[in-house]
Amino acid sequence: MPLSIVALVAGLPAGPATEATVRHQLSLSDADDLDDDALELAINAVNDTVIDFPFVKEFIASVDAEAPDNTWRFRIVQGATLLAARVFSRRNSPEGVAAFSADGAIYVQRNDPDVAQLLKLGAHATPGVA
Repeated sequence: MPLSIVALVAGLPAGPATEATVRHQLSLSDADDLDDDALELAINAVNDTVIDFPFVKEFIASVDAEAPDNTWRFRIVQGATLLAARVFSRRNSPEGVAAFSADGAIYVQRNDPDVAQLLKLGAHATPGVA
Protein backbone atom coordinates (compact mmCIF):
# COMPACT_ATOMS: atom_id res chain seq x y z
CA MET A 1 0.00 0.00 0.00
CA PRO A 2 1.46 3.40 -0.95
CA LEU A 3 2.46 5.69 1.88
CA SER A 4 0.60 8.92 2.54
CA ILE A 5 3.21 11.58 1.75
CA VAL A 6 1.88 15.01 2.65
CA ALA A 7 1.70 17.81 0.07
CA LEU A 8 2.83 20.78 2.14
CA VAL A 9 3.07 23.54 -0.46
CA ALA A 10 0.26 24.65 -2.73
CA GLY A 11 1.25 24.36 -6.37
CA LEU A 12 4.03 21.82 -5.78
CA PRO A 13 3.76 18.02 -5.77
CA ALA A 14 4.03 16.10 -2.51
CA GLY A 15 7.52 16.13 -1.27
CA PRO A 16 10.26 17.10 -1.87
CA ALA A 17 11.21 13.69 -0.47
CA THR A 18 8.91 10.95 -1.73
CA GLU A 19 8.47 7.30 -0.98
CA ALA A 20 9.97 6.32 -4.35
CA THR A 21 13.10 8.45 -3.99
CA VAL A 22 13.79 7.38 -0.40
CA ARG A 23 13.18 3.70 -1.18
CA HIS A 24 15.61 3.98 -4.10
CA GLN A 25 18.22 5.70 -1.92
CA LEU A 26 17.96 2.92 0.67
CA SER A 27 17.68 0.12 -1.92
CA LEU A 28 14.31 -0.95 -0.50
CA SER A 29 11.91 -2.73 -2.82
CA ASP A 30 8.23 -1.79 -2.98
CA ALA A 31 7.45 -5.22 -1.53
CA ASP A 32 9.53 -4.46 1.58
CA ASP A 33 6.85 -3.04 3.86
CA LEU A 34 8.39 -4.07 7.19
CA ASP A 35 8.75 -0.49 8.49
CA ASP A 36 6.33 1.47 6.29
CA ASP A 37 4.98 3.46 9.24
CA ALA A 38 8.50 4.55 10.22
CA LEU A 39 9.36 5.37 6.59
CA GLU A 40 6.21 7.46 6.17
CA LEU A 41 6.88 9.32 9.41
CA ALA A 42 10.52 10.03 8.46
CA ILE A 43 9.59 11.34 5.00
CA ASN A 44 6.77 13.57 6.26
CA ALA A 45 8.89 14.89 9.15
CA VAL A 46 11.75 15.77 6.82
CA ASN A 47 9.43 17.42 4.28
CA ASP A 48 7.82 19.46 7.07
CA THR A 49 11.27 20.52 8.28
CA VAL A 50 12.83 21.24 4.89
CA ILE A 51 10.13 23.70 3.81
CA ASP A 52 11.20 25.96 6.70
CA PHE A 53 14.83 26.24 5.56
CA PRO A 54 15.59 29.76 4.24
CA PHE A 55 16.82 28.57 0.83
CA VAL A 56 13.68 26.47 0.36
CA LYS A 57 11.40 29.27 1.58
CA GLU A 58 12.90 31.53 -1.10
CA PHE A 59 12.19 28.89 -3.74
CA ILE A 60 8.62 28.36 -2.50
CA ALA A 61 7.99 32.12 -2.60
CA SER A 62 8.96 32.12 -6.29
CA VAL A 63 6.51 29.34 -7.23
CA ASP A 64 3.34 30.27 -9.10
CA ALA A 65 0.73 28.12 -7.32
CA GLU A 66 -1.52 28.27 -10.40
CA ALA A 67 1.06 26.85 -12.83
CA PRO A 68 0.27 23.23 -13.76
CA ASP A 69 3.88 22.05 -14.15
CA ASN A 70 5.64 23.15 -10.96
CA THR A 71 8.37 20.84 -9.68
CA TRP A 72 10.77 20.86 -6.77
CA ARG A 73 14.35 21.94 -7.53
CA PHE A 74 16.67 18.97 -7.94
CA ARG A 75 18.97 20.00 -5.08
CA ILE A 76 15.99 20.26 -2.72
CA VAL A 77 14.73 16.82 -3.77
CA GLN A 78 18.16 15.23 -3.38
CA GLY A 79 18.89 16.93 -0.05
CA ALA A 80 15.48 16.01 1.39
CA THR A 81 15.82 12.44 0.09
CA LEU A 82 19.25 11.99 1.70
CA LEU A 83 18.00 13.50 4.94
CA ALA A 84 14.86 11.32 4.99
CA ALA A 85 16.96 8.20 4.34
CA ARG A 86 19.26 9.20 7.19
CA VAL A 87 16.35 9.87 9.58
CA PHE A 88 14.74 6.55 8.64
CA SER A 89 18.02 4.70 9.18
CA ARG A 90 18.41 6.33 12.60
CA ARG A 91 15.43 4.32 13.91
CA ASN A 92 17.93 1.51 14.51
CA SER A 93 20.42 3.72 16.33
CA PRO A 94 18.51 5.89 18.81
CA GLU A 95 21.56 6.37 21.04
CA GLY A 96 23.83 7.24 18.11
CA VAL A 97 25.47 3.81 17.91
CA ALA A 98 25.27 2.44 14.36
CA ALA A 99 27.08 -0.86 14.97
CA PHE A 100 29.70 -2.65 17.01
CA SER A 101 33.03 -3.90 15.72
CA ALA A 102 36.09 -5.54 17.22
CA ASP A 103 37.38 -2.03 17.93
CA GLY A 104 34.23 -0.92 19.76
CA ALA A 105 31.16 1.10 18.91
CA ILE A 106 30.72 2.77 15.52
CA TYR A 107 28.79 6.00 15.94
CA VAL A 108 26.47 7.79 13.54
CA GLN A 109 28.12 10.80 11.90
CA ARG A 110 26.98 13.99 13.58
CA ASN A 111 26.69 16.12 10.43
CA ASP A 112 26.13 15.23 6.81
CA PRO A 113 28.06 17.67 4.58
CA ASP A 114 26.20 16.57 1.43
CA VAL A 115 22.81 17.40 2.95
CA ALA A 116 24.16 20.72 4.28
CA GLN A 117 25.51 21.69 0.86
CA LEU A 118 22.35 20.72 -1.04
CA LEU A 119 20.00 22.46 1.39
CA LYS A 120 22.32 25.44 2.09
CA LEU A 121 22.67 24.75 5.80
CA GLY A 122 25.44 25.64 8.26
CA ALA A 123 28.61 26.79 6.51
CA HIS A 124 26.78 26.61 3.16
CA ALA A 125 23.98 29.00 4.19
CA THR A 126 23.67 32.32 2.42
CA PRO A 127 25.02 35.02 4.75
CA GLY A 128 22.41 37.37 6.09
CA VAL A 129 21.46 39.66 8.93
CA ALA A 130 18.66 38.51 11.20
